[in-house]
Amino acid sequence: MIVASFWFWDRPDWGWAEVWALAILLIPSFALTVNGQRFFLALINGTDNRWSTSKASVVLWTYGVLFAFVTILLHTRGHGLDDLKLSNQYLLLLGIPTAAAVSAKAITQNKKAKDPNYKPPAQGAPPDALKGTGQLFTNDSGNADLLDSQYFLFSLLLLGYFLTQFLSAESTTLPNLPDTLVGLTGVTAVGYTAKKGVVNKA
Repeated sequence: MIVASFWFWDRPDWGWAEVWALAILLIPSFALTVNGQRFFLALINGTDNRWSTSKASVVLWTYGVLFAFVTILLHTRGHGLDDLKLSNQYLLLLGIPTAAAVSAKAITQNKKAKDPNYKPPAQGAPPDALKGTGQLFTNDSGNADLLDSQYFLFSLLLLGYFLTQFLSAESTTLPNLPDTLVGLTGVTAVGYTAKKGVVNKA
């Protein structure tokens, strides 16, 4: 046990730091359950038993940035974040999906207050992973939705770029992100939120 502790804290290389960071984040997230759901899936499931596009974007970006931070902490034995500064890009990327999720929830609650049948109470079991993923690209009626799809796909593309750059750079500095993708993510978030305010069910 003591030998393992010394080995673990003897500044693990990036590969092992990434493995441990992934385990630290994912094992509890899928081992713990909330109301019969895995904790990670419960975070993105709405009160209507549908996976929420806005919640999914927030959760994925939160886990992505946490993964980077935990990897840096493990590799540097707790000192890698001492001088790390988040650029305005990351403040936007964490703020944009959060603002979209909060705005979407506020709009939905306002519509439910005016019309209790706007979103009926959840029925049945939560969706499985395949069905839930499909719901990220559809509206409440189950129809494919362009603005939901745009918002989630651009968020996913930018997150993929972030993770690819971070994993390949092996640096305690978070990668710079393309302004074009950051801008597109912001624009599609605005479109997604605006749609919530004008469509009866979306």
